[in-house]
Amino acid sequence: LGSSDFGPKGIACIGSWASSAPILVAMALSSRNMMKFETSDEELLIMPTRRNRDRFQLLQARSGLLAAAAALAVAGVGLVGVGHLVAGHDALTSKTPSRTQFLAESPQQVGAGTDAESFYNRAKQLKGQSEAEQGDAAAELQAAGVALDAAEVAAAAKAKAAQGIVDQELAKAAEVEKKAFAASKSHRICLDMPGVRLHQVGDAEEFPPLGVKKDVSMPDSCRTWCHEHEGCAQAVFSSAVGECYLFTKAATQVFQWRDEYSSSYCGDETQKDRLQEMLKAVYAQKPNIPPAVDCSWSGDDCSKTKCCNDVACQWDFSGCKSFSCYQSAASAQCMETASWNSGTVIGGARAVVNIEASEGITLQGTSLFCFMVVNWKGAEGALADNIKEKKLGIYQCDAHTILSGWETPKTSWATLINADAFVKLWQQLKNDELYLRHDWTVKSDADTVFFPSILKMHLAALKTPQGSRVYIKNSDDKFQFKGALEVLTREAVELYFEKGGQCAGKMLKAHPKAGEDFYMKACLDAIGAQSQEDLKLLRDATSGTSGPCSNGWTAAYHFYRDVNAWNTCH
Repeated sequence: LGSSDFGPKGIACIGSWASSAPILVAMALSSRNMMKFETSDEELLIMPTRRNRDRFQLLQARSGLLAAAAALAVAGVGLVGVGHLVAGHDALTSKTPSRTQFLAESPQQVGAGTDAESFYNRAKQLKGQSEAEQGDAAAELQAAGVALDAAEVAAAAKAKAAQGIVDQELAKAAEVEKKAFAASKSHRICLDMPGVRLHQVGDAEEFPPLGVKKDVSMPDSCRTWCHEHEGCAQAVFSSAVGECYLFTKAATQVFQWRDEYSSSYCGDETQKDRLQEMLKAVYAQKPNIPPAVDCSWSGDDCSKTKCCNDVACQWDFSGCKSFSCYQSAASAQCMETASWNSGTVIGGARAVVNIEASEGITLQGTSLFCFMVVNWKGAEGALADNIKEKKLGIYQCDAHTILSGWETPKTSWATLINADAFVKLWQQLKNDELYLRHDWTVKSDADTVFFPSILKMHLAALKTPQGSRVYIKNSDDKFQFKGALEVLTREAVELYFEKGGQCAGKMLKAHPKAGEDFYMKACLDAIGAQSQEDLKLLRDATSGTSGPCSNGWTAAYHFYRDVNAWNTCH
């Protein structure tokens, strides 16, 4: 069933089903430049064609409507009395059941992809094509100064009549389909799992409609569509992309725990006990993520929080100690832990939470979003060009981006005073939102020889519970967080973007000579992020652990500020 574009020498078969003779054939006769429509035993219309594209479009619109009528005839929905358009109709309908007959005889096969469904879907497709093609074709021709002759008007009237029959039959099909949906819902149940994205077993199925409008744009409507279809066992909805995914088989393994997802199990009510057992198996995998604890900043009242965010460090940011909450009379404030401060200490640093997954818990994945900040005017530019040309380092992550940096001052001990600059650069990442699509965000310096595939092995070995707000301590030197390779979960980055503004107002003033790595680590601690430790992740010359570059387990080596040295290490 179908139609093709008419050209001056084209032949298009609009409908042919019976082996004896075609139902309808449209032929373009180039010798006379005439268009002739005929059935197997009667001429319907002969009309001259003009060398005019608009005229051909009108012919296409008519042919689409006639093809739709032919399709409905093949499907056996009772198109009778339309001239001799559907020769052999009775013989065809005796072989192909009507939609009503099909649903009445096999109500549990709705959505199973039968021939009857194919016919109806094709009819609906042709109907849509006809409406789109016909549209304002007549008006456009009139505007172009092309007069419609009597034959054309008659053809348009026949097309409109055929369109009416198409609409009527599709409306009937929709009513029958609604009854089938109600019958399915009467003996089927669904169990919902908000915040869950289940794994998929096999490919997603469409479960296409036959006459009704399919709307699965919300979690409830996605679930309902699965509920109404006998073959649907699992529905997963993503509010982030507004998509509904339906499956004929159900999984018990959780892919992701996030509020943007919702999953459902659906099945016959006799399967209720089994579905509930599957539901229990799903929630047994849910990690227990401790809440982010709020503490108080220096000078703030800490009588309720009894913990403090600030730290006091030596000149090189080593030996850092948390502030303490001092109670004096009716007030309590966070102040530097020192003998000269009076009052009773009622709190200090927030409690350290051990992050470790128990058996069977859903783990954080290993998908990496990596970025690099490059001052193109300095030596970093040549290193970055080399990395880009060879597609190494961050280019081997699942996604990556390069941000343009700028020159910042240094301390007398050669530490870049770049915390304020990175506050602005992290804001760019927030706006881009690429990090949201991946499990971990990784910042790698240009002079760091970085192996993403080895990092993924480390992350898998850490067994971080999915959804944890975690950063990785990568060094036992000073504050244990080297900026050459910073690794954070997506959730830790989300927490930073949610509460990190507090740090900019408090910590930059308290530590004006801080580098971005100290600032980031101290800020994450202050806003309630947790940490895991992997001291074999990075070998860093600034802490006396450079090289060798080929031990097979170190994920990054720092620093190699010459292109040849960088390449030799890699």
